[in-house]
Amino acid sequence: MLTEQQRECIDQLCIGTKTDQEIAKDIGCRRETVSRWKNQNKEFKAELNKRSHDFENGLIDEAQTLLKRKLGIAIDNILNIANDSTVKEETRLKANQYLVDRVLGNTTTKIEQFNTDSTGKNTNVNIEDMLNEIKEDNVIALPKDKVK
Repeated sequence: MLTEQQRECIDQLCIGTKTDQEIAKDIGCRRETVSRWKNQNKEFKAELNKRSHDFENGLIDEAQTLLKRKLGIAIDNILNIANDSTVKEETRLKANQYLVDRVLGNTTTKIEQFNTDSTGKNTNVNIEDMLNEIKEDNVIALPKDKVK
């Protein structure tokens, strides 16, 4: 069972703003004691891990809630930048591109596919290169075993 001193130590470790030395002074023990608890006391370590995880999840939840409440303002700010003729063109372009990417998703520019050649070996094929080759030659190169 953890002592009150150990529980207070865990509280301060989870917050993460103080050193082990500062925590030890606050709770009335030596830094070596805090270190020993962290490294050798299984119950202490388990509770510290659990509470750290809970604390981090709580912070993430709070941040997400705050951002959701401010999302409309953030979008308005980006739209204002995107449409403000006094802002540099490059910055306006980036703001517009960001909005498009967020709404439509960031598009990819390269498509690759793996094909198995006649030897059964996988080969990496760049579809864009293949399409360009077809446009230039208007010919599709087939493996010899497929040609009749």
